Amino acid sequence: MLLKEKIKAMLVPITIYWLMNLGFFMAWPYISLQARSYGLTMSEILLVVGIVPFITFPSAPLLGYAADKMGYKSFLMVSMLVTGCLAFAFCYIPVYSKAPKYWVMIESPDDFNISSSNPIKQFGSYTSSESCEEKINVSISSIVCNDVSFNINFDLVVNQFNYINSSFCEPYNCNYCLYDISNQGENVTFCEAKLEGFENTQESGNQSKVFWLFAVFRILWETSINPAYNTIDALASRIAQKVKIDWAAIIFFGHISTIISPLLAGYLLDSFTSSGDILDCISGQPTDLVKSYSLAFYLMFGIYISSIIVIFFLKFDIEADKKKETLFKDLSWLPKLAPISFYLFLLTFGIIFSVYEGFYFVFIVEELNISDKWFGILNSLNGFVGVVQIAVGGFLHKYVGSMNIVIISLTFTSLRLLLVSQVRVYDLGEVPTEVILCTLLECQVFQWVGVVGYVKLVAPKELTATGMGIAASCMFVLARGIGSFASGQINEIIGMRSLLEYTGYTGIGCAVSFGLAYHAFIKRTEIKMEKEEKSSSSEEHAEDDLSPGTENPRITQL
Repeated sequence: MLLKEKIKAMLVPITIYWLMNLGFFMAWPYISLQARSYGLTMSEILLVVGIVPFITFPSAPLLGYAADKMGYKSFLMVSMLVTGCLAFAFCYIPVYSKAPKYWVMIESPDDFNISSSNPIKQFGSYTSSESCEEKINVSISSIVCNDVSFNINFDLVVNQFNYINSSFCEPYNCNYCLYDISNQGENVTFCEAKLEGFENTQESGNQSKVFWLFAVFRILWETSINPAYNTIDALASRIAQKVKIDWAAIIFFGHISTIISPLLAGYLLDSFTSSGDILDCISGQPTDLVKSYSLAFYLMFGIYISSIIVIFFLKFDIEADKKKETLFKDLSWLPKLAPISFYLFLLTFGIIFSVYEGFYFVFIVEELNISDKWFGILNSLNGFVGVVQIAVGGFLHKYVGSMNIVIISLTFTSLRLLLVSQVRVYDLGEVPTEVILCTLLECQVFQWVGVVGYVKLVAPKELTATGMGIAASCMFVLARGIGSFASGQINEIIGMRSLLEYTGYTGIGCAVSFGLAYHAFIKRTEIKMEKEEKSSSSEEHAEDDLSPGTENPRITQL
């Protein structure tokens, strides 16, 4: 095949990778922050993250099987439409807010004098009414100033004010009334007031409704996006086989947009959304509310809808599997030593990876004191290293084998956890040299090069998306759920630093043990599978995308 024809064939999956990554990585880094903007707590968000894998586990292999049968083009268009619409829906989940309902302005709380004629300078309250009361008659049991509580037991009775200010408070979606009682000096402060006989919390929205809407949308979102990525991986793999190039060459160019997208999203969010803390409407003090990141999800929606139009006009040279086989017969390749061992190893890898995903970046920020500036730089470096390692993995797996790439990746990921657990706490603004060096061990995409190569070995070519779906479910769905729950409990007992250290040792032990078992027993069964594939291919005379007499290019390991 001419070089021009190869490039033309490669442009199809590269274009789709570019568009999918450009849209997805606009929103994905902000999914938890967007949930926080709804008023959800981190514990609620982590609960959803833990639930999602167990619910979505069957979707990747089943929908991958559907993609193999209905055709990659149709499946991608439907999947991206659903994913894009769900990104749009994330922008319209209602907000739940909870805040102190009453505030008082006083002089220093340490010098609060009940006998003073005007100890309280201003009184503020949130209300669902559109008008303010004409007088105040309340009993204040205590006040909270800068998280310190003071018992005052003060009766506030006032019917004349300098002025009453009434307005709408957008963050809490309700009105508020501010009563100016007496002239105040320069050293005054607002404190939360606890009233006797009143509800002292202002709530807006339905917490349960917000939680379940986010949970359902998150489940549907991951159910649609994960099979979409498995499908494009399968498409790229089959096109690479057909034109006799390495899959890593396609994904290398397709994943460059994973570096561009977060930088572009960050710039647009900084330029077109408000920065800084959201302030309480009465006291002017910072609240726990998080600003909305809806712009990132609108951008993803727009890119994905545009992508559907582009995909419609792309020419796919890979046809759907037209064989009328039952599901069980189609999966007859699965219950063999090589594929079962492979998927169990991915399950182990995924549990180790879930610790990295859940705690690594939290650890370097909260425990090692890395600044926001360096955190952003490390994230960009992480993406850059991933793209470089695609090329490295594509070169190496021809010589060391796809399974060895996966084993090496687990070793490096575990070593990264072990090394970062030994790093000292940095001074504010200090260059995190050791963490930068640990970033060079980034292996997620490098590992996936090996996964794709091994799936091509153990799964029939026409069921590549099915094989990729099972791999993704084992590592990123089921293992993520198990690892998230287990590591969360262990972290409560031993802390993040020890968790990362022990996980690192465990991962290295698993990699060495499986490596020995693979080369001693499992690898021998691959030769038998290769012979069966050759025999099957001979009976059918030729595969659709191979000329007669050509050796099957997915048989690459001995």
